[in-house]
Amino acid sequence: MVTVLFFFLGFVTSLNDILVPHFKSIFELTYTKVMLIQFAFFFAYFIFSLPSAKIVDAIGYKRTMVVGLVTMAIGAFCFIPAASLPSYPLFLAA
Repeated sequence: MVTVLFFFLGFVTSLNDILVPHFKSIFELTYTKVMLIQFAFFFAYFIFSLPSAKIVDAIGYKRTMVVGLVTMAIGAFCFIPAASLPSYPLFLAA
């Protein structure tokens, strides 16, 4: 299960590289602004590392994996309103 989850997280991480050129052309962004996508994604690891450790201690690692997948699904579903209202800040938040 952990191997499948690791593959899934790696796949989601590689999708960021695919989004960068599309966001650059859609929103006419500079290279610095488009790199905020990568920064926001990896900065979330830094921000949520300690709270995630507390969740693992509280509910166990199996339930924490489910919480992580649900959180990723919520973020993916947040792309739907961001796509209907072409909004770069909304994409960064999602």
